[in-house]
Amino acid sequence: VTPALEVPGVQAVYTYEDIAKLGGNNHLGPIMKDEFCFLPVGEKIPMVNQVLGIVVAETLDSAEAGARAVKVVMKAPEEKIVVTIDDAIEATSYYESTRHVMARGDQDMLAKLETTPSDATMKTGDLVVVEGSFSCGGQDHFYLETNSSVAVPSDSDTNLTIYCSTQAVTKTQKFCASTTNTPESKVVIRMKRMGGGFGGKETRSVFASCAAAVAAKLCCKPVRVTLS
Repeated sequence: VTPALEVPGVQAVYTYEDIAKLGGNNHLGPIMKDEFCFLPVGEKIPMVNQVLGIVVAETLDSAEAGARAVKVVMKAPEEKIVVTIDDAIEATSYYESTRHVMARGDQDMLAKLETTPSDATMKTGDLVVVEGSFSCGGQDHFYLETNSSVAVPSDSDTNLTIYCSTQAVTKTQKFCASTTNTPESKVVIRMKRMGGGFGGKETRSVFASCAAAVAAKLCCKPVRVTLS
């Protein structure tokens, strides 16, 4: 990160090592804690635009120039990259912890149905199993405004106030507290309004707030993060 610190206007660069210095927990996640606030060196990169750290600067231009100055070295993937449902099935990549089974009604009838020839005569009231697949190009997490958070430290930097646009105020409070090693009772989330979330700001806004919170607590100044 040294090249970034040499950019005029850049005040600091924070990574996973700085979260450790705070005594914070670098892991995030709404259900499974399988995400990082800042990806540690040597860890597998799970997605495009994975957050590695945050550059704090006096202006947006300086911050962006500092981020571009950081050199990231990575090796080619050793396995096929999973980007579609079909890719996941082929790679037997499943979320086993979230697998659910729903069963109700007459189990014997279901077993009988599975062995009933498809050309058997059906009558009104018989159960029918319909199988198939459906693909839709719609975006589930397509919101109307970008994620933005402002983290303000107070009371000798023991408290944090986070101004953000989120559908998950409690999650934001919980993880801003855990990443900065701050009691949840001392982290206040203020959310005036939330524009066009559609589920995309229930969990996908939290990482931006956490990055701002970590930087604000370390540099003892208000920090704004707005995604472009």
